Amino acid sequence: MMRPTLPKRHLRSAVTALVIAGVLLSMLGLGTVQARPSLQVQTNSPNGLVINEVFDSQNVASEYFELYNTSAVAIDLSTYVIYNRDGSTPLSNLDDPIIAAGQVRAIGPTQLHTPTIAGSGLARTDFLGLINTSPSDQVIDVVNWGNPPDISWPNYERFAAYFFPAGTIPQLAEDNPKSIQRWPDGTDNDIGRDFQQILRSPGALSCGDPYEDDNSLTTASAHTAGTYLHRICPGGDLDHIAITMSPSVTYTLEARARGSRIDTALRLFDPNGLEIAVDDPPGTRDSMIIFRPTTSGVFRAQVSDTNNVGAAGFDFLYDFVLSAQTPSPTPAVTATATPSPCRDQFEPDTPPLTEAEPLEQNTEQVHTLCQEDPPGTFRPDEDWVRLSVSSGKVYSMYTKDLAAPVDTVITLYDSQLNWLAENDDYQPGSGLASRIDYTFPNTGIYYLRIRDKRNGFGPNYRYTVGMSTTGGLPPTGTPTASPTTSPFSPTPTQPPCGDAFEPDGVPETARTILIGSTQRHSVCPATDADWVRFYARAGKVYTIRTSNLGIGLDTYMYLFDTDAATILAQNDDGGEGVSSRIDFYPQR
Repeated sequence: MMRPTLPKRHLRSAVTALVIAGVLLSMLGLGTVQARPSLQVQTNSPNGLVINEVFDSQNVASEYFELYNTSAVAIDLSTYVIYNRDGSTPLSNLDDPIIAAGQVRAIGPTQLHTPTIAGSGLARTDFLGLINTSPSDQVIDVVNWGNPPDISWPNYERFAAYFFPAGTIPQLAEDNPKSIQRWPDGTDNDIGRDFQQILRSPGALSCGDPYEDDNSLTTASAHTAGTYLHRICPGGDLDHIAITMSPSVTYTLEARARGSRIDTALRLFDPNGLEIAVDDPPGTRDSMIIFRPTTSGVFRAQVSDTNNVGAAGFDFLYDFVLSAQTPSPTPAVTATATPSPCRDQFEPDTPPLTEAEPLEQNTEQVHTLCQEDPPGTFRPDEDWVRLSVSSGKVYSMYTKDLAAPVDTVITLYDSQLNWLAENDDYQPGSGLASRIDYTFPNTGIYYLRIRDKRNGFGPNYRYTVGMSTTGGLPPTGTPTASPTTSPFSPTPTQPPCGDAFEPDGVPETARTILIGSTQRHSVCPATDADWVRFYARAGKVYTIRTSNLGIGLDTYMYLFDTDAATILAQNDDGGEGVSSRIDFYPQR
């Protein structure tokens, strides 16, 4: 079967306050953004009917198996037979043999009107095989557990080709609060990993996940780097993950929504149980924490639903993703090895982005734009670095110390490779180095791409790339009231200071600018800052710029989110001369 289609992850977002120290401001909007496809998983059941859960007991009357009709049509079970190691029982014994589309049904001796499910009942090492006898025998689903199947079983030969192989067989304990269940419900890849031990839920989609009980810091489930599927169930459920951390490693913790209703919140606790970080960003159902500890120890993450709800089934599934990034050591050169004149110590640093080299804040790296393949043959190159940043801080990403032939262009992307900003020559007329000053709306992982503008390459195409941060934006100056001309004043007053849009010195008094329009502003008095606001929608590209600057004026422009506090972008001389320009791609 096909797993129900999951919604796309919500994109993190931005818009709509802008502060400028400018003269003539204009705005344009254009373009579209392409959607990403949803993920799908395939099933191997011929008609979508699967054995979804099995429970074993010393009291054979309490044993049951669960069928889940994942198809879109009802199925008549009157022609079906259930087998185990030493017997079989027809499902025509059921009072109601019809299983509706999407229905989950638990079946035991009571429902079958027999002493056992099949044969002498279920054993610690056994199997269940489901066959449809009409029009001819067809194997629908087979589940085996415990030790490898025994060739002496009466029904071994009939189902031998369908058994899970040794090393992948799920284990089923007798009279346990947990049973073996498909995870998630209905998943059928014909492998033993389809089944996990989960709290019993006969006749219903499962609640919880394979990592329960993990409802407290003391019962946290240990995870290493990788991706783990969890569920919030029931409402108010808290999942805890134990992570052994080292101060030499930067850790990225993510809770990515897969179900259609979950809105994750992520918290991190130190080894003493003190909360040290939290992420629950608006506008997205995902959350992320990037952390580098100062001491070794077992830290614990907590994942919850922001709305304090949860339920069985697929709606509240999420992926917990843990990655650990350590600095790449300088490659050792053996006595006989001849190092390539083309390769730098950070290669490979081209896509896939798992190869991107981490660039820590306030550090620099020397790279070479060159690839060599085969030896002695040089090819074009581009370099990628991985940035771990915090929201609300001003970061500068730059190149410098360019070798004679190099003309860098740097491009900034978010973790989904959405374009954020680009720069060629940071200060036109002052060299070919590049720089982007940016304040990120969300803490997380971002990427910087470096290339030569003319696609030049070779062993002498060296440059330095760095990232620095200087904290937040200084406070905006308080607007000063303009003097009023009075005809009764014995001494003439100074001309009015300001423009037609004053007062606009604080976000609350910002005037609206429309797409395709311009406004004429003045920077006066010396501490003046002009604010404007605009409306934007996701999927378009907006250009905001200053022009026609008066003599002596050099504008600097900041773009803020809807809260008028979070800086999304900033620019000094991105337009003509010392004018400013921001190209903006809102994601909501």
